[in-house]
Amino acid sequence: VDWFNEEGSRFKPSLMGSAVFTGAADLEDTLDITDQDGVTVRDALTAINSIGKTDVFPDGDVTRRLAAYAEIHIEQGRELEKHNVSIGLVDRTWAANKYELNVIGAQGHTGATAIDDRQDALLGAALI
Repeated sequence: VDWFNEEGSRFKPSLMGSAVFTGAADLEDTLDITDQDGVTVRDALTAINSIGKTDVFPDGDVTRRLAAYAEIHIEQGRELEKHNVSIGLVDRTWAANKYELNVIGAQGHTGATAIDDRQDALLGAALI
């Protein structure tokens, strides 16, 4: 399996490919998501001839027809080779939750502002 946009570098949210595969996200809605320049996922994938096929199974649900899948991560440095380590197979995966938060505060962290009256955004972010 080569999931699309799992890291979320160009399009948000991340985990797009696996979310569509598992039914957590709708394919058409995902293809309509745009990047910061207004390019849709559909247009980006079409431009590199990688949009894939949705008619592989007549009912469109590939998840019920698979016994298992493999998501292979490639170590991107020289560390495995340098240490003469063989690559193994992963038999489990993990879920990721990503959040985008706005912490709002007010300037006044020094001077005449009493401690109890301060609304320091950095302190709030640190507490989160």
